[in-house]
Amino acid sequence: MRRERLVGWLCAGLLLVIWVGFHLMSRLTASQALTPWDVAALRYGGSFVAVLPLLAWRGLPRIAPARLPVLLVSAGFGFPLMAGAAPLYLPVWWLALPSAMAEAPWRVVLIQGLFHGLGASVIAMLLCTRAVAAIGPGPTTMVGAVVPALAALIAWPLLGEALPPLGLVAVLLVSAGMLLGVLWPARSR
Repeated sequence: MRRERLVGWLCAGLLLVIWVGFHLMSRLTASQALTPWDVAALRYGGSFVAVLPLLAWRGLPRIAPARLPVLLVSAGFGFPLMAGAAPLYLPVWWLALPSAMAEAPWRVVLIQGLFHGLGASVIAMLLCTRAVAAIGPGPTTMVGAVVPALAALIAWPLLGEALPPLGLVAVLLVSAGMLLGVLWPARSR
């Protein structure tokens, strides 16, 4: 049981790194050659391509028709929507949206595609699922609550975006709330 919780917290920690990285990479993209539409195309297209081998190997999931509405409402707005949006979004992006992907350095396109399409979509989903199974939904959600605060603190030295005093107070309050939310239930048992 102890090893299982350790694995869960490790997955939650890696998930935190990916989610914070997503915020920082998105902000960094604003200073690069790609448009927000390009990043969305890389995210949707990347997750779609990453899932194709799994789909070929395992086939379509077999879900009882009675369970499908519950699944669509509870999980359908997350990763499945993202991976499934590629066939709808990519043609619109290709034909109608502004793009700078052809002029962008290939390394930028590759890094953004791997991070947004594979890391922030597929790997984050797997880590989140494993963390919830090992430590529960409460602690996993609390880890997610610290993402904006941690991203703001890291963006300060990395991107030169200083926080005003009120922003620092907000970061401290959110971080303290997350720690209380994670640690308090453990103490009361």
